[in-house]
Amino acid sequence: MIITNNKKYLSNIVITTAFGHSGGGLFPYTLRPAYKKLRETVIRTGTAVITKSSTPEENQGRVILFDPKRPWTIIPFLYTANKYIKKPSKKEMVNSYGLTNKGIRVHGEEMRECTEQGIQIVPNVFLFLGKKSIFQVVQEALFAAEHIFHLRLYYDSIVWNWSCPNSGEDLQAHFDKILAVRKAVKKRHPMLTNIDKMSPSHPIEFFEEMERDNNTIFDFFNTIAFEEVFLGKKSPIKNVPGGGGYSGPASKEKVFKKLRESKKRLNSRIIMGHAVDCEDDIRRLFGMGAHCVSTCKMVLQDTKGVIKLLEKYN
Repeated sequence: MIITNNKKYLSNIVITTAFGHSGGGLFPYTLRPAYKKLRETVIRTGTAVITKSSTPEENQGRVILFDPKRPWTIIPFLYTANKYIKKPSKKEMVNSYGLTNKGIRVHGEEMRECTEQGIQIVPNVFLFLGKKSIFQVVQEALFAAEHIFHLRLYYDSIVWNWSCPNSGEDLQAHFDKILAVRKAVKKRHPMLTNIDKMSPSHPIEFFEEMERDNNTIFDFFNTIAFEEVFLGKKSPIKNVPGGGGYSGPASKEKVFKKLRESKKRLNSRIIMGHAVDCEDDIRRLFGMGAHCVSTCKMVLQDTKGVIKLLEKYN
């Protein structure tokens, strides 16, 4: 279990990204009865929800968002979602969503509304690092942190997503910017709880360097690039960096091994997850020393199973 700086407990099982940018639900799953029941269960059990990544300003990635106020947007949404989100099998997912979002100001207000409805939300922020100076990146981070701080959400926490395989950026090459952001945000808002979402592709030495800064919380691990899992094999999503982000049985044991090795070398609090699709995975991760376990893909592919797990563990 993890206690945030404002003395709130993150639930044993955390839902990540599968409730969308608002933290209130992901279209078109919101149309399904089981998903609606899951939303009720999330509220009743006090399950923490980490949102899908927002950027400081609006960003148009590969998938076009559906806007209920503009019904005709269902057509480009379905076309792009079908093109860039693939499910090779029941327990696999490959996506190259491309960080499409309306920006933290718009999604922040949606998060506030969902918080008022009883959902315990943790915002998730992604910063593009590649073509910007340290000063520019820090200013964008402070803008996002300031906005989130004044939302007064349940947890007063932020997940900083340093791990998206669909961004096309070599995040390891910008480690100095990541450290600068963490230092600046902690100085400006010491009561905000910062959680660093990392990739299984990052070296453990990367995490050890981050851990030298006190009070580090990690979110291990995001999806992994398709091409890292299936060497020499063509991705079902064409012409995207790394073949898109993959999560499924083929990556699970590799990533679980990295989780085990990371835990042995780190003292930080860790949210663990990757391709979790059954209770046995959850038991394994807690057995490795996870403080919380996150699930994403299972929420969308076995919603009823997740309801049972939340009722049992949260």
